[in-house]
Amino acid sequence: MATVLGVVVDVIREKMDQLKVGKRVIEHGHSIIFGWTDRAPLVINELLLANESEGGGVIVIMAEAPNKDVIEAQILHRFRRRLRGSRIIVRNGSSMLMQDLQKVAVDRAKVSILLSDPSGDADEADAASLRQILTIRSLPALDGFVVVEIRDVDNEPLVRLVGGSMVETIVSHDIIGRMMVMSSRNPGLSRVYSEVLGFDGDEFYMASFPEIEGVAFGDLQAMFPDAIPIGIASADEHCIWLKPSVGRITKPGEKIIVIAEDDDTFSPQPAEDVAGTEAPRLPPKTQQKELILFCGWRRDIRDIILHLDRLVMSGSCIHMCTDAIPLSERDVRLQSEGLNFRSLKNVTVEHFNINTSVRRKVAELPLEEYTSILIFPDQRHEGDIMRSDSHVIATLLLIRDIQRQRNKEKILTVTTLNTATANRVAEGIESWRKHVALTPKTPIICEILDPRTQATIEANLNIAGSSDFCQSNRLIAQVLAMVSENRGVKLLIDELLSADGTSFRVMRASSYVAKGEILNFYELGRRCLRQKGEVLVGYQHSHDFVTVINPRDKRTRRSWDNDDLVVLHGTSRLKGQDRTKANVVIAALNQQSSRRDRVSLDADGMERLRNARTTSITSSINSTIARHLAQLRIEDLQWLQSKIQAEIRTRDMSHVSPLVLPLDPALEKVIDNLNNLRATVESVKDEAKDEEEEDVPVLKDL
Repeated sequence: MATVLGVVVDVIREKMDQLKVGKRVIEHGHSIIFGWTDRAPLVINELLLANESEGGGVIVIMAEAPNKDVIEAQILHRFRRRLRGSRIIVRNGSSMLMQDLQKVAVDRAKVSILLSDPSGDADEADAASLRQILTIRSLPALDGFVVVEIRDVDNEPLVRLVGGSMVETIVSHDIIGRMMVMSSRNPGLSRVYSEVLGFDGDEFYMASFPEIEGVAFGDLQAMFPDAIPIGIASADEHCIWLKPSVGRITKPGEKIIVIAEDDDTFSPQPAEDVAGTEAPRLPPKTQQKELILFCGWRRDIRDIILHLDRLVMSGSCIHMCTDAIPLSERDVRLQSEGLNFRSLKNVTVEHFNINTSVRRKVAELPLEEYTSILIFPDQRHEGDIMRSDSHVIATLLLIRDIQRQRNKEKILTVTTLNTATANRVAEGIESWRKHVALTPKTPIICEILDPRTQATIEANLNIAGSSDFCQSNRLIAQVLAMVSENRGVKLLIDELLSADGTSFRVMRASSYVAKGEILNFYELGRRCLRQKGEVLVGYQHSHDFVTVINPRDKRTRRSWDNDDLVVLHGTSRLKGQDRTKANVVIAALNQQSSRRDRVSLDADGMERLRNARTTSITSSINSTIARHLAQLRIEDLQWLQSKIQAEIRTRDMSHVSPLVLPLDPALEKVIDNLNNLRATVESVKDEAKDEEEEDVPVLKDL
């Protein structure tokens, strides 16, 4: 009897364990999130908003830990009565095991989102993401694609190489770093990105309409009362023209890229009759040298320094303050991460060993001389986001308090009033600043990790008016969700956050409108586009920083004296850029590596041409490579040549990065070919010139 009872108990326990893990998902066209991190609930919230207009969708969560019932309890607590018609399914399992992938029906999913482990080493986290992609690639076929979060920008090319056309990569630290740099140089910009990223409010959409065929881009602005046209995309969304020329004609089948509330809220209407008027003529602004303060140490601080070097004027300087890294180790660490100080053209770096939450230490800095201040979460606090946010807020309030005290001392120095009266004057000025949420002269941008901290800041006018805030976890979750819903958004985000492309700017209205001049949004938008070459997307109140993107009252004539304008500024790099070029080359190289009769890229140019003409399969493969070689990203090849070859061929495997350990022999062959591609580019182009008269289609495309 005891034996029978023991068997029954074991069977019941096994069934209970199966119930905890969950049954196999039978859905189709669902979204999968792999991993349960601080960003997972934020991504879920964005997907719920995105699916609301379609009546809801199915979101599947798969994580190894915590247990299924714990995750379900957290979801129930956070999203009770806020599912917006969607269903959330939770399963326990590993994305590196084939049977667990089949359990959540990865092959039938619309999109799979791989969240990176925020704890531990970035290379190890990216290595885990790489192994997940290799496992997913072993499936026979995928209906959708994969969006993977990468923590280190140096690891992105290999992940993209392994994933091929099925993967979109989001480098979380790099995106936040670039956004903070841009926001520190343009106060109010972080609020603009908070408005256009995610699905709460206005975001990016692509749609085609027969009414826009043959219409110039400059005339599209007056045809969409409920959207802001910002570019044009090909029918397959692989080629994008962001902020094209005013006279660029929309071709049949092409789509318009807009900022709108939802994909069903805009359509072309009869064009508004917009009068053309002249903008005021102002002298051009001259760029000045900058003194920038960094508080805290991020793991990717090197990339931020390089990004700033491309933006600032020569002779600028960065003061780097932290006590997390000893002074003697900083330059060595930066150099080991790839920063060559001799390559910096415009900026120099000075180090200070200062705990930025200690007043007497911070008071030693020339706070009134800084042109901008960036406050980062210290790398040592990454595992505790509340402690990290507390340190950031303490640093911000301390800096602002010292600045206010020094401003008061200046008033006391220059005034002829007695001390008591001068103090009242200074306090009155400060009280007025707080009331209208004006920041002191030096702009500050802070990175916040926890959404609860952001809610606290927004409820406190004193703190909210002291700085711009970049809520990194929420912004990355918004980017992940947007790319998962529309892959073309990835190109737009890369462009908008680049140092030398088109990006959002918050500009003084006085540069476009004379004081007291009355215009509606259409008239002002026409002036911006035709006279300044900029697309007007919204405005921001200068007294409280409330940001309005894609205003609904575009016909209302009004004064713009108390507003700043939000525009798309700069020369776009996206002028028909084809996102498929690199993927086509990678696919061709993979196919070439698997053919025994392939023509080696190591061969000289004429030999490769002769062999290509006699071998039909190889000719087809090399045709694909040659056709797209000129537009392959050269930084990918440089990275592969300098890092992969050095590590994959080393004999001392103890020093090999975890990222390259799971590579199989077939992928090594692809890397061997890629390492020689740079040397092949010039030979292919030379052959193109020699064979131009022979009408060889492969080479004429170059």
